[in-house]
Amino acid sequence: MRRLNAALVICLAFFFSLCALVQAADPPTRWDWRDHNGVTAVRNQGSCGSCWAFASAATMESAILINGGSNVNLSEQHLVSCNTQSPEKWGCGGGWIALPYYLDRQDSTGKIGTVMESCFGYTASDAPCTCGSCDRVHELLNWGFVAGGGIPTNQQMKEAIYNSGPILAALSTHSWCLLDTSSGQPSSAWPSKCGGSASTCNHAILIVGWDDNFRQSGNGCWIIKNSWGAGFWDGGYAYVKYGTGLIGTAASWVDYYGSGGLQCDNAIDLTRYDPYDGTTADGMSRVDSYSGTGCFQSDETGREKVHTITTTAPGDLTATLSNLNGIDLDVFVLDACDPESSCVACGDVSATYNDAPAGTYFIVVDGNDGASGAYTLTVVTGLDCSSAVSLSPGVPYDGSTSGGHSVVRYYTGTAGSFENMTGSETVHKITAFKGRGDVTATLSADHALGLEVFIVRPCNPAGCLAHASGPGEITATYPNAPVGAYFIVVDGDSGASGSYTLTANALQGPGNDLSWLLELLFD
Repeated sequence: MRRLNAALVICLAFFFSLCALVQAADPPTRWDWRDHNGVTAVRNQGSCGSCWAFASAATMESAILINGGSNVNLSEQHLVSCNTQSPEKWGCGGGWIALPYYLDRQDSTGKIGTVMESCFGYTASDAPCTCGSCDRVHELLNWGFVAGGGIPTNQQMKEAIYNSGPILAALSTHSWCLLDTSSGQPSSAWPSKCGGSASTCNHAILIVGWDDNFRQSGNGCWIIKNSWGAGFWDGGYAYVKYGTGLIGTAASWVDYYGSGGLQCDNAIDLTRYDPYDGTTADGMSRVDSYSGTGCFQSDETGREKVHTITTTAPGDLTATLSNLNGIDLDVFVLDACDPESSCVACGDVSATYNDAPAGTYFIVVDGNDGASGAYTLTVVTGLDCSSAVSLSPGVPYDGSTSGGHSVVRYYTGTAGSFENMTGSETVHKITAFKGRGDVTATLSADHALGLEVFIVRPCNPAGCLAHASGPGEITATYPNAPVGAYFIVVDGDSGASGSYTLTANALQGPGNDLSWLLELLFD
């Protein structure tokens, strides 16, 4: 990690975050993430001064493994070749903490997140960045310094390692004191190191644990994973005596959740028509593009938040964003948890899936070009018959469509097809208890409003039985109707909305004839 002083200035100017972990459990006297499946294989940086890239990638690899992911091999060459640092690009001549490229900083290809070693292999050189087509599989939720970029106390370091996993840190190989693998005493292989001193760091490593009494020697040490190959010290690991080598400088923790793709297992359940206030800032996006029968959209490299909603009847489904405060968030409707083939609708602010079948949908809010922030999401779908207004036969009802939640574009059925019904709608309900007889719905409203009335059964705009429109008072009639519940919808043409009076009639009053009960039961 040569030229570390200059890099440290860059780091402090550009990368600052939380200074300490909030939640900390009491750590034991010894802990080693190797014993808990928390580290990947030792790598070798070779003759390239890329320890900063190896330490950053190793931190991410451990975080993925600890949080239920697979044992991955991330590309260090991606960080060496594709970082965008200025004025001096990081490379084999040194660098600094590269974790922001896994969080919110775009590399030179304009993307965020990890690249696999298999897609962009290590060359130990300042090779050109050629990984633009590589998949970005993982991103961080957050990262931060344990002690504001300085050297934490032993307790702070232990808590960070114990509670969040292996941590990235810098040290000086000019003054570190390595303990002998067998005896736990300062090694004779590095006699000048244990008594030396240094004012600057020159190397980055991963601290995977500690031992307060290493090999019962009375010496406490940090257990480090190095990037000098498996032939170094103890299979690529070493034991650095507490308080030597400036170990722990700029110690950094990471917060990672989940694996690649959409995190649908933790999707937020939505209620139709009820606005949901959320933020993508705590999302875990690794989705760059969405495609399917309804849309194709790329550059969605911001964090994403996944929501879900289940419909019980077919009809248009619309998801609308509001309160964005200038943040470039987009909304996507998916009919399965697969952004590569299941996107049925998308839009900058609103997305509508026309004639959506009944089923479960995933609504994803994602940020264009890395955008992230707060939003309000409202999803409306089909006819809202669950809150239909109950009507009494012959009793006028005064209402308004302005409070409705229409996503019904058109009605079809035995009464015909009626399009462009894009205004707010209100649903009412009346039950015929004796059949057969006519069900009627009479609408009185200012004809200039363009309101129309529909009788549907079941709660499906494709089940339109009767319709009426026109100036003045209008009546829709479904003749010879059997017993059962009928939904009467007042809807506005071309976005029309306003007040009305609605009077409905249906045969009721069964008297001593109970045949209506059987018909209702088996309707």
